Amino acid sequence: TLLLQTLKDIDSLESFMADITEAWKTGQTEVLGDILLESFLAHPAIYRALLVNRNEQWLPRIESLIGQQQNCMVIVGAAHLVGRDGIIAGLKAKGYSVEQL
Repeated sequence: TLLLQTLKDIDSLESFMADITEAWKTGQTEVLGDILLESFLAHPAIYRALLVNRNEQWLPRIESLIGQQQNCMVIVGAAHLVGRDGIIAGLKAKGYSVEQL
């Protein structure tokens, strides 16, 4: 279903990507979340499987990296960062301060 929706919206992909990029650059995480998570509203099971469950699995692993002396990088898709179930919200709920540089 998501693939069919993507194909249907392919003509607006360039504008979609520009909106995502601008929201990220300007730190508008609520706008970014609205854009990225809108397609999941009609598909809560897919939302849970693709985002929520994976974020819940990643949070302890990310948290274990925080205390290390080495710098590290965690790369995830932008949709994993935003929203009430996102990694940023999960880290904040655990008492971490999160900022975008």
